[in-house]
Amino acid sequence: MCKPAHSDDPTITNEERLFHRVHLTQLVPDDDTGFARVSSGAFRHKELSINIESVLQSEGKTASACLKGNPANKLVSITAGAARQYHQTVCRDPDPLNDNLSHGLVCGSKNSSRVHEGLRDAADWVIPAQAPPYTDILAEKRALGME
Repeated sequence: MCKPAHSDDPTITNEERLFHRVHLTQLVPDDDTGFARVSSGAFRHKELSINIESVLQSEGKTASACLKGNPANKLVSITAGAARQYHQTVCRDPDPLNDNLSHGLVCGSKNSSRVHEGLRDAADWVIPAQAPPYTDILAEKRALGME
């Protein structure tokens, strides 16, 4: 939990990439392109779980470590600066019991569509490196028994 009162951690620079897992159910088709896009619902949680890239790297881990044990997820990133642009705080929330020292939170109200849609629009694909065809997402959902 961000402490105290969800205070922002100034040691996390605005350029820092924050990885966020996105469940397959949070991916929707882009009607114009046929590719998957992230739903703004993926960015609505008041305490949005993220992983801090520099901490992952200092542990000798890559972005793929964020998906370990989560086969129904993809990975996107936003920068800490993008989160702060929408009046969110960014803090560390390491979880040593689960070997997740890079865990952090993006805290703040995301009830406004300006905020959750803004965060969604600021997100870049990490895994996969670009938006997959939505037909591939449907096939993954079927393979995992989700459709």
